[in-house]
Amino acid sequence: QQTVGDLLRDSGDLDTAAEHYVQASLLADEPVQPLLRLVDIELRKGNVTEARDLLRQAEAAAESLAQKSQVKAVGAELEGRLGRIRAAIEQLRQQEEFLSQFQSPWTVTMAVYQPMIRAYNALGDPDTAQEILTMSLGRVGPPLDKFLAFSEADILFQLEDYDAAEEAALRGAEVIEEFQLEDMNFLVDMIRGYILRKRGDYPGSSAAFQATIERIEGSVLGGSDLYRELPNFNAELAHSLVLGGEFDLAEDALTKGFRLDPSNPLLWVSKARFQHASGQPQLAQASVSYALAIWKDADPEYFELNKALDLQQEIRQSLSR
Repeated sequence: QQTVGDLLRDSGDLDTAAEHYVQASLLADEPVQPLLRLVDIELRKGNVTEARDLLRQAEAAAESLAQKSQVKAVGAELEGRLGRIRAAIEQLRQQEEFLSQFQSPWTVTMAVYQPMIRAYNALGDPDTAQEILTMSLGRVGPPLDKFLAFSEADILFQLEDYDAAEEAALRGAEVIEEFQLEDMNFLVDMIRGYILRKRGDYPGSSAAFQATIERIEGSVLGGSDLYRELPNFNAELAHSLVLGGEFDLAEDALTKGFRLDPSNPLLWVSKARFQHASGQPQLAQASVSYALAIWKDADPEYFELNKALDLQQEIRQSLSR
């Protein structure tokens, strides 16, 4: 039931996916995983209260350390989606307490410290992110420490050192090749997408984000957490396409993203950007307002929130002209 639910979720059939997860939670001896998947479905539908209730149910049902750590991981994702980055970091710290009791330092690093580095970067705090990266490098020996090159690239990107970020991503690509983890190459394309956009190479950025999406879609890890990132990458692809004046392709990217995740705030900001550039300021204003409503309790330093507020201001100015 759960596997079928994953396939339906990844095709955009959220209602039928939810039915399968409900069945799985009732039939399974361990209802935690199906409940956690239902959290994701309710968030995609925009039902935050229901998602939190399901998360509480999963927490109450969790018995093993593994289940408790899974609950905290999903709790971190929920808070992060709402822009409550500090609350997400707190969930990650609780996840670390559970995971460290039965998992290797390598697993804890990848499951907890990597997302924590991203979280601090999202708050505009690359110094704390660097402290966590340094600590992680001390815990994970070579050659596995090379995987942290992507976290290093993330920090360097936040510091606007794009050349060094690109070099770090290439070091990450080398270790992917060394371990023959072809599916992880999406990370290289993703970082290139962000860097090229900052450099003003919008066609190059769009191509990199398109490659990111295609790698995930063609991955053998179907139904995995990777697939859940697709709506975010569709939002990034649409952003770069709009900047490059490719409005038809941007609209296609948005349509694909919204089919998977109708309440994704990053998609709504990208849609607002597309509508604003297409000369539809009223619709753009409604779209960015939708995203800001999702982020109503977001940390004020959250960089995606501030990008959306800047866009809202830009749209308002165009309406007042």
